[in-house]
Amino acid sequence: MRYLLALTAVAFLAGCSGQPVAPTQRLPTVERSIPPIVHGYHVVLIGDSYTAGSAEGGQRGRGWPALVARDLLNQHVLVSNVLGAEGSAGYISASSEGHTFGDIARRVVGRDAELVVFFGGSNDVVARTAPSPQGPWSPEQPLVSAFSMPGGIYAPMIHPWSSGKDLYFNLSLWSAYDVMLMHTVLP
Repeated sequence: MRYLLALTAVAFLAGCSGQPVAPTQRLPTVERSIPPIVHGYHVVLIGDSYTAGSAEGGQRGRGWPALVARDLLNQHVLVSNVLGAEGSAGYISASSEGHTFGDIARRVVGRDAELVVFFGGSNDVVARTAPSPQGPWSPEQPLVSAFSMPGGIYAPMIHPWSSGKDLYFNLSLWSAYDVMLMHTVLP
């Protein structure tokens, strides 16, 4: 309201002075554009209680699947998550409902899945091989059981030294916060 009164007063005074009023200088407009969603991905998450939601892994909108989806959306990547997770499930270990990650994957992974993420918080490490990402996949080959390593294992990651049937991978140990280099020969 003050601005309207001030503008009216300036126009009135300018009109009274007999001088022509200079055109109003326009401020440059800043267009704020929101980049469009680059692509939408259909992602399937297979996991244990950390993925399903727990006190350790976060519950509801604070669990890691929701946090990752929100972070990707901030980067203009839309993901639609399908969650297949059961407490105590693992690659080898069965969940409290009697299912392994393989069982859960067979149940929830559809043809429209563009990415499948397996996350076993403190469970087993297994290998599966395929001639291409679409499969067909071999049966699970147990590499390390969670129960064979006191202190808890997590974050297995294939190492670049892997070649042919020699598989090298890093494996972290909870109790010592240490990383071990592991080796196995694939069939």
